[in-house]
Amino acid sequence: MNESTVTQPCPSTLFEGYELPKILTIPTEYPVDNLGPILGGAALEIARNVQLPIAISAVSVLSAASFSASGVAKINHWGTMHIGLYVISILKSGERKSTADRQAYKPIREIEDDLKEDYAEKYRRYQAENESYHKEREGILRNKGLSREAKVDEILDLEPPIKPKRGDLISKSATRTALIQALDEGYSLHISATDEGAQFFGNYSMKGGELLANLSLYTQLYDGAEVQHKIYNRHVSVKGSIFSVNLMLQPTIAEELWGNRTMLEQGFLGRFLFTAPESLAGSRTDTKSFLLPQPRLEKFHSLCSEFLSEYFAGEGEVFRILSLEDDAKNILDSCYIAIETQLGAGQKFYNHSEIANRVAENMLRISSVLALFKDPGAKTVDAESVHNAGYIMFYHLSEAIRLFELHRYNVRQNYEKELLKWLKKRGGRVSHNEICQSCPNKVRDLKTDGIRQLLEHMEVKGLVVRLESGDVSYRGREVNVAWRVIEGGLG
Repeated sequence: MNESTVTQPCPSTLFEGYELPKILTIPTEYPVDNLGPILGGAALEIARNVQLPIAISAVSVLSAASFSASGVAKINHWGTMHIGLYVISILKSGERKSTADRQAYKPIREIEDDLKEDYAEKYRRYQAENESYHKEREGILRNKGLSREAKVDEILDLEPPIKPKRGDLISKSATRTALIQALDEGYSLHISATDEGAQFFGNYSMKGGELLANLSLYTQLYDGAEVQHKIYNRHVSVKGSIFSVNLMLQPTIAEELWGNRTMLEQGFLGRFLFTAPESLAGSRTDTKSFLLPQPRLEKFHSLCSEFLSEYFAGEGEVFRILSLEDDAKNILDSCYIAIETQLGAGQKFYNHSEIANRVAENMLRISSVLALFKDPGAKTVDAESVHNAGYIMFYHLSEAIRLFELHRYNVRQNYEKELLKWLKKRGGRVSHNEICQSCPNKVRDLKTDGIRQLLEHMEVKGLVVRLESGDVSYRGREVNVAWRVIEGGLG
């Protein structure tokens, strides 16, 4: 291990000792040293030159690395799986995330540009050959001097031209039809990447009746499963896709995600690595930082290009199957057990099981990427790579839980304000039954238990106080439980 990680304890101790931060608004520091010298070095140089949070550049680099390496290797543990990652970066517009992605994805976009140019030329030739094929076929069918059997033989001897693969490696559309069509007509290696996450999740395909079908598509692609769809009355089946996702969201859009129980319960959000660092706006005063050399980023680009070239040389059909070394298995197993034992009722991850369930699998994928960028010819994943992946995944798990809890806090704050405003209009003393039956619809949607928990939480905060029987009546009868507003509370 490098000097900064050699003294770190086993990452399983992080999961065992996890505690929710008391101040939800402060994100933890990204463990950039655990990315290793090449990925970590590239992330540091992007962050320095672009002047943006290291967590953003780190996620951009990790995403580009996993995409490039996933075209040449898979990992065999708990079954054979591809090593593509799903990532979401949350930050406001103007924070330079797009610039970080452009720098990290430079070799990928260059190869994509070459593929698109090559495709345009090949497609023109394909059109000409296809037209010639159909004319020749039509001539055979119209030849009255040939018997039926002879026509069949000559048509079978004709070789229809093969349609070239599209050159797109990166798509922005979230629609099921557009994505499956891109996978069907293009290469198996593909990523959905956009800095317009609002368009991705605001699209009709992520709403209403389309939502479940699209969530299913993205979870199937993450798992490497076969996907099927009907496109223009044609049944399309796509197998063997190596799919990744890299999205940038503004905080308001991210809030909507955490409030969507379907996305959580379907395991969609749990497959993503989240990061939401603090802004550097106001401190980006180095006007010449973009001129600084980036030798480690260049090395990173060189390795990405090597992996991509290997993928296209093998036509997307040849993969190294990585396995875990024994010490690496021990670390991964200890982390898996540390997480699993915390998923039970009353345990630390019980209320976040939809987020924590995929930690070990993402850790496995990340460790494979780290091993390949440490040794491009690697056939096994070593203990150091799994160790480092554990620290990286602990960061992303902590961020996801922090963001989810921050969302819950904001929602509860809104409920409190709404209920407190209503209580004051009712004179400040209201029976519990009246609250449950007549409070604002938004609060009433919490149901009886939810309203009780909200009031108890408000009592702890000193916003209301519980009254015993005899102090308040409801519909002409004394009530057993009522609540009184404490002056000076919210609103």
